[in-house]
Amino acid sequence: YIARQDILPGQKVKEGRNIRVFLSKGPVVASMPAVEGEPLDKAELILSKAGLRTGRVSRVHSDTVGKDMVIAQRPQTGEPGGGMVSLLVSLGPYEVSYKCPSFTDRSLEDARALAQRLGLRLSEKGKGDKILSQKPNAGSVIKKGATVEVTIGEETKEW
Repeated sequence: YIARQDILPGQKVKEGRNIRVFLSKGPVVASMPAVEGEPLDKAELILSKAGLRTGRVSRVHSDTVGKDMVIAQRPQTGEPGGGMVSLLVSLGPYEVSYKCPSFTDRSLEDARALAQRLGLRLSEKGKGDKILSQKPNAGSVIKKGATVEVTIGEETKEW
């Protein structure tokens, strides 16, 4: 295809005059670089250096891919591409909030198991095998990953 010419279409020219034309080599086809697993800003830089532009950026929550990291790209790595690359980027995990359970009067072993199931951390103060108190209190709103401070003591037996 003729990409351009030195005399514009519609202009008058003398008969027998040469007109220079420039032929297109076709669309630019680049092999797609890999940006999956990269931070968004670095991915955009990689694409820019390859002569590509960032197209649509969609964001979704992910429990396995960190915030602002590229999860997927279209076209995919190694595929031919022509200019625009769409990216799927992580918002990080959903923030989970719930009411703090009661650890008080539980055994230390049970408290550790419950904390692990809920994605909480226990900060243990004292020595023993029974939870005597906790902060924050049971029923307080906490987020997944929060630390619950528990005071541990020996179980007393009444005779």
